[in-house]
Amino acid sequence: GSGNADVTPATLAFADTQIGDTSTSQRVVLKNIGGGTLGISGITVSGDYARSTDCGATLTSSASCNIDIAFRPTLAGTRPGALTVNNTGQPVESRDDIIRTMLGMIIPKKDPK
Repeated sequence: GSGNADVTPATLAFADTQIGDTSTSQRVVLKNIGGGTLGISGITVSGDYARSTDCGATLTSSASCNIDIAFRPTLAGTRPGALTVNNTGQPVESRDDIIRTMLGMIIPKKDPK
């Protein structure tokens, strides 16, 4: 069998954060719910977000790893972003499966004048 990725929670919502500051990180758990090994070819975030992770290149069946997401707004207003996990099936599926987790609609505080 091949690996099958599951990401929880499906969405994150961050509290108001001052422009230029970094929020407290929130944790997303990546779990392999498939019967085989999950190959991880990339974990990226878009928008005003940063990530750190203890996920390696593979995840065995039923294993999980953590992705911590922090919010670093560069502008006021809603700052959407997404977490993308690229995984490669072993070895039957050669295509990349992409899981996207929306990070939620963010409204940071206005930059004080």
